[in-house]
Amino acid sequence: MSRGPPLRSSVDSEPDERVCPIEEAGPVFEALTSETARTVLRRLHRSPAPASEVVEAVGTSIQNATYHLDRLEAVGLVDRVETWYSANGREMDVYAPVPVTVVCAPDATDD
Repeated sequence: MSRGPPLRSSVDSEPDERVCPIEEAGPVFEALTSETARTVLRRLHRSPAPASEVVEAVGTSIQNATYHLDRLEAVGLVDRVETWYSANGREMDVYAPVPVTVVCAPDATDD
């Protein structure tokens, strides 16, 4: 009997530190204004997870979790790093945090 694809594989996420200049930091801060978004990000820092596991950990709906994951991904704080399969064979995107340093400082060349 042949087996289907693995339900889960380990996710390796290499640090890719970047600096976000203050001129580009607005969308990052906007994505983090929600306590739910910050909770989602904290959950992913423990280990990468599909949206369904984020829902359980954060205690929100799949629609709300997906909304925040999409916003965090759009500003470069989260990335889809893998595809896992549910017990019934459905593909699930796995999200992981992207290490980023946000620097908040005025441009030194301004008068």
